[in-house]
Amino acid sequence: MSQIISDEERIKRLILDIDSASKSIRIVSGEANYEIYNNEDVVTAFRNAKKRGVDIKIMIGPIIEVPEDGNDNMIVKLSEENVLEIYYRPERRTLIHYRIVDKHVFYAEEPHPPLSPPSERRVMDIMDINDKEFWINKMIADFDARISEREVLLSKREDFIMLKPSQIQKLISLLIKEGESYDFITKDVLKEIANRLN
Repeated sequence: MSQIISDEERIKRLILDIDSASKSIRIVSGEANYEIYNNEDVVTAFRNAKKRGVDIKIMIGPIIEVPEDGNDNMIVKLSEENVLEIYYRPERRTLIHYRIVDKHVFYAEEPHPPLSPPSERRVMDIMDINDKEFWINKMIADFDARISEREVLLSKREDFIMLKPSQIQKLISLLIKEGESYDFITKDVLKEIANRLN
């Protein structure tokens, strides 16, 4: 079972989760929707969590969404401030997006198409406590294994392909035209196609 929640509720839940953290936050995202991560209260919550000593790791990319006006996605800026660590995937994949806070707060979204507005993303219902504990432990183990074995820690902003929503849509259209899928396509191929958009 799942449900659709409002953008306001989605951001409110994220802030509450960050504010509740005392040890760790693990997030798996796609293109890192800037409407969420550029929210001033979200940015402040991340910075305050870092001051409390919370270890924050986020897995996103390889494309990261930036506003049409050319401003930054604050998730990158926060990594440059050492507030959090960003790991990017070597290829783009549709995954369940989730976050785990201190191994007990669990939030997950069903897989959805790229550029889906937050208001159209379905939030999975919280599972009963036994299943919840099992899945949280499994996801933490998977997250830690992936960042240690194959995901790459962001060291410079050039590591990411930063595109505006309109550019991402053009990239997807090009892939469809060429008979390719947006999923399971490598960063190098995505970068080559993205360069053709300019």
